[in-house]
Amino acid sequence: MPAPAVLHHPRRRRQGWLMVLAGGLLLASWLAGGPIRPLWDGLDGWFFSITNASLGLNRLWDGLWAITNHRLFDLPAALTMAALFLFSGRSSSPPRWATLLVHALIGALLGLLAQGLIHEWGTLSRLSPTLELPDSQRLSELTPWIRTKDASRGSFPGDHGLILFTLTLYGWRVLEPWARWSAAAAAVLLTLPRLMSGAHWLTDILCGSIPVGLLTVGLYVGLGLEKPIDGRLVPVLADWIRALTPARLRRWLDRQPRRTAC
Repeated sequence: MPAPAVLHHPRRRRQGWLMVLAGGLLLASWLAGGPIRPLWDGLDGWFFSITNASLGLNRLWDGLWAITNHRLFDLPAALTMAALFLFSGRSSSPPRWATLLVHALIGALLGLLAQGLIHEWGTLSRLSPTLELPDSQRLSELTPWIRTKDASRGSFPGDHGLILFTLTLYGWRVLEPWARWSAAAAAVLLTLPRLMSGAHWLTDILCGSIPVGLLTVGLYVGLGLEKPIDGRLVPVLADWIRALTPARLRRWLDRQPRRTAC
């Protein structure tokens, strides 16, 4: 993992503003219309036609997406991302699992803050594909035995994906390389159920959740908030987490995993 001095180098702030620029351009490519918007609309229609056509053919397949779209599935999703931060910190040398758990909390809070501001200002009035296309398959009708989300009247941007991708983008600088890519893969897989159910268009994620995540993390980095928070808040919270962790579990987390000799 890079040293703190590297993380807080002035170049980091420039990287933050580049993230803001990238997120803004990607968001504008959909919101502003123009020659690119028909390409996004075509991608939306193609993706939904494939995913929606796969429903209603197999009960197990329908049940899988219905379960993963239930509200309670948000808990396994959160635990998955937390575990990636935890074990990334444990595998680093020296172990920094408590610090990485604090970073997971900060990343999640940034996502929730962005989500709250969007809802405060008003979400874009965009119908999900299942409401826009009345002849589409509805998971709620195919699996009436479980309450599942398959529709939204304000689908842009995708809330679920927003938090997952914001957390992943925030964690990119602190996670071990294996955990970075694992977090990115987990964000994609954990967002997929909302797309399979038709609760969101693909561009709700590609042009909504991801750009807003870039803007949120980019502003955090570009405004120079990393240095004071990492220098003052993170160590204090990490010490609290260590103090509250049972001694036996703490010793196990502090133990370096064995590395296979080449």
